[in-house]
Amino acid sequence: MRDRFPEASLWDLAEAWGVEVSWDTALPAAHLRIRALYERTGERSRIRLNRALIAETAARLRFCLDPPPDEELVAVTALAHELFHHLEETELGLLSHRLEPVPVWKVGPWQVNRRIQRVREVGAHAFASALLGLPYLPNLWDYLLLVEEGKMDPAALWTAVQPQ
Repeated sequence: MRDRFPEASLWDLAEAWGVEVSWDTALPAAHLRIRALYERTGERSRIRLNRALIAETAARLRFCLDPPPDEELVAVTALAHELFHHLEETELGLLSHRLEPVPVWKVGPWQVNRRIQRVREVGAHAFASALLGLPYLPNLWDYLLLVEEGKMDPAALWTAVQPQ
């Protein structure tokens, strides 16, 4: 993607693609602690960035990573993540629709299949990482914050990030 627009900033790309970017103080479902949100209504596309949560994320990660992400990196990473969802909606098609649905339950001859929606988030993290040259997927930040909050065991995080 960067080879298509080598000199453009992500803010410029969003504008060129007709995506409105706004800074908000809170986003819907605030209990989920969403840093950014992509919304598409008809032909209108918008990315809302949660200024307070982006600043908080950068501040809390300053002791977790070397070098730590600053507010600009957290913001541009959130923007890149949401631009991937824009590309899914407008050019690529939903990543989750490229995979066959999987059975979620089966009783006798009846079976219910569902698509794996989380693959869209993995794709968005990988896109942001590749676009920005990060040496890790940015969802690592969320795991580090969970460890800091005592909601995830550090050993579990260590196990999760080891090469398979």
